[in-house]
Amino acid sequence: MINEEDLDFVQTPVNCFYSDIENFNVFASSNEKVDFSILHINARSLPKNFDSVLSFIRSVNNYPFSIIAITETWLYENDYTALYNIPNYTFVCKGRSDKRGGGVGLYIKSELEFTIIDNFNISNQLESLFVEINCSGPKKIVTGVIYRPPREDVNAFINDFSDVLNNLNVDRKVCFVTGDFNVNLLSRQNANMFENTLSSYSFYPVIDKPTRITEVSATLIDNIFTNINSVTKSTIIRTDISDHYPIVAICENLRPSRSNVRNITTFKRDTSISKVLNMKLELNSTDWQDVLGDNNAQSAYTTFHNKICDIFYRNCPMRQIKHKKNLQKSPWITSGILKSIRRKNVLYSS
Repeated sequence: MINEEDLDFVQTPVNCFYSDIENFNVFASSNEKVDFSILHINARSLPKNFDSVLSFIRSVNNYPFSIIAITETWLYENDYTALYNIPNYTFVCKGRSDKRGGGVGLYIKSELEFTIIDNFNISNQLESLFVEINCSGPKKIVTGVIYRPPREDVNAFINDFSDVLNNLNVDRKVCFVTGDFNVNLLSRQNANMFENTLSSYSFYPVIDKPTRITEVSATLIDNIFTNINSVTKSTIIRTDISDHYPIVAICENLRPSRSNVRNITTFKRDTSISKVLNMKLELNSTDWQDVLGDNNAQSAYTTFHNKICDIFYRNCPMRQIKHKKNLQKSPWITSGILKSIRRKNVLYSS
């Protein structure tokens, strides 16, 4: 494994440092007056690693990140995203329609008022999602997440990224752009053109050290870019959610407008015993002849799937769930498992 003291880094005006979960919790407890914060995680599949993401958020003592940005969600555009809700956050995402991988999403603190911006989705070279957050002052905060697939043309991506930055600069708003850009800022091959594009629009990186470290390489491909000087600290958290480290930016003197939401409401299917029993009764009484009599396997499956879904949705409707302020642990996470998770995090960072 490459040693951190041997790593290269880029220049940034922000105090950027590596931390493990224990160090981050100490740091966070001494920075309670933070107004705005961003966490980026390359999840390498939310369906696979969602429990790891939740475990990580609990491990950092439910730190109230304003935005949690996710790249490589591996969600399709028609997936049932309520499976990946986090209490106290609103989840918006954009998945792929035609192939596996990629995908971006934003968890936005439920007390923040925001709107999705559609006019930044201008490219096939990058996957992006942007929102505009109301602020206590006259300006608004624009926050976006971008994922560049590593096999896409770098020069074409930088040109399209330049168009994104140009659009962001039109109204001179406070902006944060985070994500996995798959452009290594420590490699001169493509970094110069990328950094020149950033600086030409007055953006700078707040992460200056490698975010993906393997046995043979150390690359700085995940970052948070901004056009303001309110970012006081940034950190790279050593954890094993995926092969990328989570990154964090901490801002002061930047206050989003907050609504007076006390309870966070989400929705889930009612799968109580009585509802499931009703579903079984309807399944038993359903005529399946149109499925059994269809000689085309694909159309027979489609008919079968549609019938099952209709019966399930009808008998197990959505119901509201109110959550308390803190993120609750899953019922299967015992105190022993929590202790093991803490031990694992210590061993991973040592």
